[in-house]
Amino acid sequence: MDVPAVNQSYTHPPPQPWAGQSPRTPTMPSPSRAPPSYHYPNLNPDQQSVTPMTHMTGTSAGHRPHSLYWDPSQQSYQDVLKPVPEITNMTTQGMPQRNYSLPTSPVSNSKTESRYGLDPQLLPSVVHVIKENRIQWEGKVFVSESKSSVPPLSSTQCTLEDRGNATARFIRCTSYSFPVEAQSAQKSHLPLGAIVCPLARPEKGERDVPVCEAGDCVKGCAHCGAFMSPAMSWQDCGQRFYCPFCDKLTEVPWQSYQPTNQGRRVDCGKKPELSLGSYEILQKQSGKAAVLLLAIDVSASAVRTGQPDHICKQICSQLQALNGNSSGFFSSSKSIFQGPDSSISLAKECVSQGCSVHIFVFSHQEVRGAWPGNIPFLTGGGVICYNSLQSEMEQERFRADLSRCVNMQMAFKVQLRVFVSKEMRLSGCYGTFIADPDSCCVAMAALDWRTALAFEFTHNKSLDETRGVAIQFVLSYSNSSGENRTRIHTVILSASHQLLDTFRSSQAETLLTFYCKKMYSLALESPLQSLREELQTEVTEMLACFRKHSCTASVSPGQLVLPQFLKVVPVYINSLCKSEVLLPGLRSCVHQRLRLRSLIVSMDTLSAASQFYPLILPLSVSADNANMPSLGEAVRCTVSSLDPGGLYLIYCPLALLLWVGSCVPPHTLPQLFNTNSFSYLTSGEIKLPVLENSLSISTRALICSLQSSAAVTLQLKLVREGDSCEESL
Repeated sequence: MDVPAVNQSYTHPPPQPWAGQSPRTPTMPSPSRAPPSYHYPNLNPDQQSVTPMTHMTGTSAGHRPHSLYWDPSQQSYQDVLKPVPEITNMTTQGMPQRNYSLPTSPVSNSKTESRYGLDPQLLPSVVHVIKENRIQWEGKVFVSESKSSVPPLSSTQCTLEDRGNATARFIRCTSYSFPVEAQSAQKSHLPLGAIVCPLARPEKGERDVPVCEAGDCVKGCAHCGAFMSPAMSWQDCGQRFYCPFCDKLTEVPWQSYQPTNQGRRVDCGKKPELSLGSYEILQKQSGKAAVLLLAIDVSASAVRTGQPDHICKQICSQLQALNGNSSGFFSSSKSIFQGPDSSISLAKECVSQGCSVHIFVFSHQEVRGAWPGNIPFLTGGGVICYNSLQSEMEQERFRADLSRCVNMQMAFKVQLRVFVSKEMRLSGCYGTFIADPDSCCVAMAALDWRTALAFEFTHNKSLDETRGVAIQFVLSYSNSSGENRTRIHTVILSASHQLLDTFRSSQAETLLTFYCKKMYSLALESPLQSLREELQTEVTEMLACFRKHSCTASVSPGQLVLPQFLKVVPVYINSLCKSEVLLPGLRSCVHQRLRLRSLIVSMDTLSAASQFYPLILPLSVSADNANMPSLGEAVRCTVSSLDPGGLYLIYCPLALLLWVGSCVPPHTLPQLFNTNSFSYLTSGEIKLPVLENSLSISTRALICSLQSSAAVTLQLKLVREGDSCEESL
């Protein structure tokens, strides 16, 4: 456990900026601000661990948020308010009762210290949180029942079993216990929402979503249109049921009547709609099968570089590999590029027709006003950019990406309706879609299994603590063969008068994903600086509320308290605030930022968490070690984690980097790169040579595994320690 305790008070250093500063240029503290000494007591739920907190500050007990603004002339953040009173430590609550034997903090040095004199290793560790969760749940079964507890993290490989609640594969909630009172919810500043990935794939060992015929299903609510689910409560021996979404009773037709036993129908085990949180209905009517339209750039520059010839060859190979009549296809040289004024109209027309647009960009030049990059993302497609098609590595990327797009199973003509308990209402929808005037219904041209959306809820009136909160998502779509289907996901959450229950049933990665989708969606219409300030204030107020109203332990006035599952929220939010979308840097052009925003805003929880806190995987450098590097060996995302004598693979859904230290052992370079000198390595895109040794085999296998889970084929880039490109890393 690397959440240390601070038992000595000390002068707090100047507030640490959220973003925009290079981690490679640490500044030693002045002699008057020597680092404090630390020791580590045994931890339990009432005597929590504490650590210096610099990412955000509390607002209760005389503390207020520390506001920052970007000063272009100074290229740094400047203070808007006076520095807040010192916050010398932080605690975490809700930990399991264990004994920890932790080492004393090493003497601070210029490499591990931040520019303000604090050791980043003393901050809460995302890697440690992930590792703890794996130890607790990996290889086990988590049962998702009505009003169930917080599920395992998205990075933990375990089996999720549906017993009346949709599993976390499909729905992750920002909290699994909503406050009963609206005033308490506002006071907490904790968003009440859900991240929904309707077509998510089950993992190995999990059953597929069951499919039943439309005529065999028990009909849902006759008043509001909600579908049958375990959230419905049966009355009068099964003659009618109560709908929590509209607060009304529906009579059951005699043809589908079955008696009840202890509040459940006797045929419950035979019908998925009565016993499971997720199921699918196959409609009797079918539509037309999906077709493929291909638009190719045949401009003079494209012809000169040989792009159309290579593209046509790859398209022909993909068409020949498809099953069915190819008369399930035609090409056109007509451009679909449109100016920004008409792009939304075109996207809306695509949505109405169920037309998904993918764009492959091979030009080095920026297309500026004619850039149509928002059209693909508003239609369930995507934009994939290449440097050119003249290199073998770029040709391989294009071949793999085209194959993935053509063969990916997608849903078309999608409509997603949202039902929520009568006491709540839907207040926000965030994701890659065109907003519908009816806020409870989202229309999309197409949807794949990776895409997730975020929904936010607010109170209409007080909740019933005994019934909790029911949320249902109904996805109507057509598959590639033209079958009309309806997929239903329902979750039932607890409701509590205690804010402590709301905080303890939240997870940092879900909050990160929710805030990302919300802020990135609002970035189209709000100033970025105001969004960053709003986000920082919201999270600061949320943590301050927990400290003031939910802390069970006695804490000092300068102590920031965090619940167990939220202790890495400051790290995540810091990463979000300084992302290229919210804090644009000099390395990003307009269409790159547009592409980043659209890609990230559609990510599920696992992808979003790893995008903002990448995996840093140390590779074995011993001559006789044949073990394949594993995800469990990840190190913290700090500069001090990169040992000059090591090799590290850095992965996130949009980047794959191989960092090589300047002091790497001599025998490693020929094993991995087939060269004997560090100086012979060149930073940039690289393809590892196929060598028959344990390090080469295990590294290439790990890269292949990471590539298979990415939405697009990633460029493997080499980064040498000390090179100029290391700054972007």
